Amino acid sequence: FYELSRLLRSHRFIHVFPEGELVRFDDTLRTFKRGAFQLAVKAAVPVVPIRIFFKKRKKGILRFLFGQIVFVKIGQPQYPDPQLLEREATRDLMQRTRLEMERLQNIHPG
Repeated sequence: FYELSRLLRSHRFIHVFPEGELVRFDDTLRTFKRGAFQLAVKAAVPVVPIRIFFKKRKKGILRFLFGQIVFVKIGQPQYPDPQLLEREATRDLMQRTRLEMERLQNIHPG
């Protein structure tokens, strides 16, 4: 946790699955864990919501070579509210990030 916080404060990017892991072909948003949001609040850096979707290829030779298509949707950065206490800012950031990720869910991949 300390090392991740240090990286964020030195303007490095880190990638965290707020649900804990990526489950292929599962497009649902599961319950978020607080860690990534606490890090963002403490380091005063934004969270950039990213949704990853998998789609199985239906036909063609590419189905055998590459069985799936991966779509990545990037949402609007969500900044911690510096006027809130840390616990409230973490909860607020989680909620706003979840709303943005739900919005991304409704933008259908090609």
